[in-house]
Amino acid sequence: MPTSPNVLNYSIPKGIVYFTPDSTGTEQDLGNCPSLTLTPDVEELEHVSSRSGISSVDRTLTVKKTMTGNMILDEITPYNLNLALLGDSIVSNSESNSEFGIFANASVAGRIRLVGQGDIGNRINLVLPSVTIKPSAAIPFIGDDIQQLELEFTVNFVEAFNDFGTIEVIDATEVSD
Repeated sequence: MPTSPNVLNYSIPKGIVYFTPDSTGTEQDLGNCPSLTLTPDVEELEHVSSRSGISSVDRTLTVKKTMTGNMILDEITPYNLNLALLGDSIVSNSESNSEFGIFANASVAGRIRLVGQGDIGNRINLVLPSVTIKPSAAIPFIGDDIQQLELEFTVNFVEAFNDFGTIEVIDATEVSD
């Protein structure tokens, strides 16, 4: 990777997002995903020394680490709608159309995997082995814009790995045009 500062480190990220539900263990390509974001959060506890006239923070301790994520899906498939609406098993009805029950599950848990595909900058591969998905925005069923599904998820700490997931950064200088 180029050593900073270097314009080759600028990036326009792209990629393919996969989800593997714990219930089936079958990985599924979620289609076009124009946005996948992670928001880490650290809760801290400050210790204040009272040994002088003005209290001063003499140590900051991390007491809690959490991470949430958000993704927007453009492809309105039965699978993606089922995720967004916490549905049950997708079945074929009498007209051979896909059908599922809405809010049949309290949550959907599984694994998210991103395979970086960007042509500008370093590519990012991401594995989040344990996430819990929940709906997070209105789902438009009538409108004038391209329909999108917005999903929020909690990234769960995995004790066996002692982390929340892994990131692999693929050097942009090794990516062929």
